[in-house]
Amino acid sequence: MLRGFRFYIILFLIALVSAGVVSAQDDDFGYGQLDAMAARAGNGAVTRVQGSITLQIVPGCGSPTGLCSEGVVTGDLEGTLFSNITSFVEGNNFNRATADTTITTADGTLIIQLTARIRVSDGSSATRLRIVDGTGIYDGARGLIISRGGIDPNTGLEIVDYRGVIVVR
Repeated sequence: MLRGFRFYIILFLIALVSAGVVSAQDDDFGYGQLDAMAARAGNGAVTRVQGSITLQIVPGCGSPTGLCSEGVVTGDLEGTLFSNITSFVEGNNFNRATADTTITTADGTLIIQLTARIRVSDGSSATRLRIVDGTGIYDGARGLIISRGGIDPNTGLEIVDYRGVIVVR
């Protein structure tokens, strides 16, 4: 019975990898999801973006956790980022956070739901920024931005590189 169960689990995992839901190479914050999202865009205008973000924690900001972050976005998206950190859970190996986030550019604002994972041992981070709406040229936007980088323990600054897909219908 157990042998047959393992077969179905393996078959299920192969199906997930084949569908691009799970990427063995890139883990659950993998860049492979960006191509899948662009392919499903249909009639929407697809814009691929990449660049870097430098941000810092801002304490005492009135969020549920008492923490926010703000920073500068460079590259294809030029502007500022602000995150209202809605949850922060400490773990043995990874800390996890969620946030309501905006990236504001001269052309409009992206409205984002952020999920981050920070490795406790070295401060490296992987973040998924799910675009749920926007204003200006981003009105009605959907998409995904994935960032990877780390927190400098000396300055407290987080510096990440991002890649993403924005779809506007």
